[in-house]
Amino acid sequence: MALPYLDWLASITHRFIRNVVTDNFFTARPIQARLRKNRLRYPGGLEATIAIIKGSEPNTKAFAGADLLTLELAEPFNAAKYTMKRYVTQLVIPKEDILKNSGPAQVVSLVTARRRNSELSLFDLIGTDFTSTSTGAGADVKKVEGLQNIVDSSTVSGGIDPADLSTWAAFETASAQTIVTNMKAIQSLYGAVTFGADQPTIAFTTQTILDQMWERSTNVQRFVDESLAAIGFTHLGFNQRPVVVDPGVPASNFWWINEKYLWLYIHQQDDFDTVFIPVMPDQDVSVWRITTSMMLLTDCRRMHAKHTNLAVV
Repeated sequence: MALPYLDWLASITHRFIRNVVTDNFFTARPIQARLRKNRLRYPGGLEATIAIIKGSEPNTKAFAGADLLTLELAEPFNAAKYTMKRYVTQLVIPKEDILKNSGPAQVVSLVTARRRNSELSLFDLIGTDFTSTSTGAGADVKKVEGLQNIVDSSTVSGGIDPADLSTWAAFETASAQTIVTNMKAIQSLYGAVTFGADQPTIAFTTQTILDQMWERSTNVQRFVDESLAAIGFTHLGFNQRPVVVDPGVPASNFWWINEKYLWLYIHQQDDFDTVFIPVMPDQDVSVWRITTSMMLLTDCRRMHAKHTNLAVV
């Protein structure tokens, strides 16, 4: 039988272990970070009901003298409904591993590192679902409704089909455009969802499209007033609005979002709460469980827009 250490020096020398664990797996999810930063809390209930105006009052007219004033009944309101979705990550560590990773031998805390990895895993999954085509129903019943579904001109969102309510639809264009020669496509998309002072607040796109926008902007960077727009490594300024890369945005897509009409609701008693279960009754393991209950919703789809066919060559 061979000796444990083939190198004599290794038998009398400790290894150096850097006391941090560095992420080499997860991607940045700015859409999720933005939504979580501005999140609202709700106390409970099965679903969120969002009241919307769907039509004008019919008894509105110009008249003179003894003109007959109409008294028509109307149903100018309706509501979208979004149901609560739950997410979980569970960290399971055998007590034997905890005992080994303790005392002076613990360079990096196993529990701390694994908990951080669990949190990142949960954030990454939710970030993926936020940008997905999930409808929050059918096969996706356990998932939140994704932005690819919300920012769409034909899909059902919040239980309302645009076929039943034509104004309940995001502006969408799939006409082929080459961004190298036509930055106007992005401006036209912006204008399509601008109603007076109501304008998009942020845009999300791919790294490829952002790179092309950056290159197109370099010729005028010296004329840019930094107080009005910013062009840098993390985002690009367009109409004084940040344009940000998110890995969940599909290729050739560019989304304008008005955050005044996009909400992330998180249950006030389940806002990424951590529960520690010390020892399992039939196994010598400890469990840390992180859960959250949430709803991603919009109360005005027509304030969002997307371009799905932007080429860069």
